[in-house]
Amino acid sequence: MDSEELEYLTQQIKEYQKDYLDEIKGGIMALWQDAINENVYQIYDPVQYQRSYDLLNKLEMHFDDDGKLIIQTDTDNYHSVVDGKDVSDLVPNWVGETGHTDNKGTGMYHNYQPPRHFLERAKEMIENEYGLECEIILQKV
Repeated sequence: MDSEELEYLTQQIKEYQKDYLDEIKGGIMALWQDAINENVYQIYDPVQYQRSYDLLNKLEMHFDDDGKLIIQTDTDNYHSVVDGKDVSDLVPNWVGETGHTDNKGTGMYHNYQPPRHFLERAKEMIENEYGLECEIILQKV
């Protein structure tokens, strides 16, 4: 296979991946939202504030050069509805790694919530449904 044929084949693969992603994007979004609802929003009801539900819809998807599905969600521009502070850097820890408390011991906002590992759950659901290797990245952009 010469370089021109390889380039053509590579372009055909990228077009197929784009078409396939367009076809399954809605299903992936639905699985993502199920994982978020199950592991974040249905865990507890806040006492002093209304949720924004921003995690449900902030999702970008593409295939990398190795054919792995990359799903990115960001925590940019998350502000506390309690005091207005930018909590963008804290969201990944609160819902993914360390858990969250109001640190006052009063349970005013909510009592301690353990980490929910929703990224792992979403990854598992997507891989099981579509047979794709995927990586989910939660980051502040």
